[in-house]
Amino acid sequence: MNDRKLAAADLRYRRGLLLRKAFTMTDKTWGSFIQWRAIALPFGQSKVAECLFALVVGAAICSISWREHAAPLLAALLPVVMVMCRSRVQAWFLALGYGLDIGLMGFGGAGTFFGGSWLLGLAAGCTYGLVFSATVAALYPNDTQSPKKKAVAILAWTVLWTYPPLGAFLAGSLVATWGFWFPGTKWLGLALGAGITTLLGAYAHTLYGRVAVGVALVAALVLSPLQEASHERSGDWVGVSTNWGVQTPETLPETLVKMRELIRDQAARGAKVVVFPESIIGTYDPSEDGVLEIMLKQAAEQNKVSVVFGANAMTDEGMANIAREYEYTPDGVHELQFQARQTVPIAEWNPLSRYHYPAHWFSSGVMPIGGRGALFLFCYEEFLPWEVLYSIGREKPDLIVAMSNLWWTKGTGEPVLQHRYTEGYAKLFGLPLVVATNR
Repeated sequence: MNDRKLAAADLRYRRGLLLRKAFTMTDKTWGSFIQWRAIALPFGQSKVAECLFALVVGAAICSISWREHAAPLLAALLPVVMVMCRSRVQAWFLALGYGLDIGLMGFGGAGTFFGGSWLLGLAAGCTYGLVFSATVAALYPNDTQSPKKKAVAILAWTVLWTYPPLGAFLAGSLVATWGFWFPGTKWLGLALGAGITTLLGAYAHTLYGRVAVGVALVAALVLSPLQEASHERSGDWVGVSTNWGVQTPETLPETLVKMRELIRDQAARGAKVVVFPESIIGTYDPSEDGVLEIMLKQAAEQNKVSVVFGANAMTDEGMANIAREYEYTPDGVHELQFQARQTVPIAEWNPLSRYHYPAHWFSSGVMPIGGRGALFLFCYEEFLPWEVLYSIGREKPDLIVAMSNLWWTKGTGEPVLQHRYTEGYAKLFGLPLVVATNR
């Protein structure tokens, strides 16, 4: 009996020890949690955390918008998200995240133009991000509860990113994104895009405004999946895309042979106009006229097609990014030449350089070929909506032709970013699009 009592007492004692240990551990855990919460909560409520969060959100908007198999619907709402920021600094961080992402995506390979330095490419992308975010901080409204001031800020950003001088450098325009929201609406689509964006941002601080913004954000994500298109053909116009890399005098003979074969193949498939990429024969020298006539002009005449191809050339003004055309007509083959209105800033369009590519902003961008007026966009011009709007408003083209040479963009998102812009213009104005790209 005594043994049983001793055993029961021992058991109670052991249970007591276990309970005391459990309570001690609980107290320590709860104390640690309270201590962690005391440290983390102020940080979560601090301006530093808000700004870092804004930076991540800006980068996320860019990454979600400008990717393969996606329409950039979310990017159209960027100004709305900006005016919803609590402070100018937070808006600057949001724009910095977006600008750095799009800058590195579009210009991360730009170091190729400066001796192949990846550091210079990184610097170019970062510079873009800093300039873009500076425009946001400079025009951020002082009173985020004022619909009028927020509307003015959004409209100012829209104009600043679209037109020179900053519009000649910044690939931040909203015009291309409106083409995916309002396809085929033409000039009305511009008004709808600017008007709805401004209205959403102006009243984003109200309850109904937040609901409307939420609906727009969900719609942008749900409707964004996109079936990629090559845009290699529009009627009897064909854009030839290649993977021939950088072109040099040593590669020219082989390039011309391949071009001649492609002309014959495309003509056999019913093509009447064959477009090759920008700078596909490298730097043009007048001494090459003979071989170009034998290889390309004769091919155009024999196959009864018009041929357009890109080259670089030295002119009295400096360098030029040109397109040469052999246009076939029943009367024979006629030669034409036209050039890009603006090339890549600093790397090519640089008045301080001996090899400067001058800008001709207000020259014609539409060339009549085969009975149709084609708006030609050379590589970087795909980022310049004001050139597109100017040409469409003044010259009324029948289609858009995008010529680019992107061999230097390996490992970057530049090709997707660039061509998505052109797709947006074509969709907005309901124009066919032909793309010829070399990688």
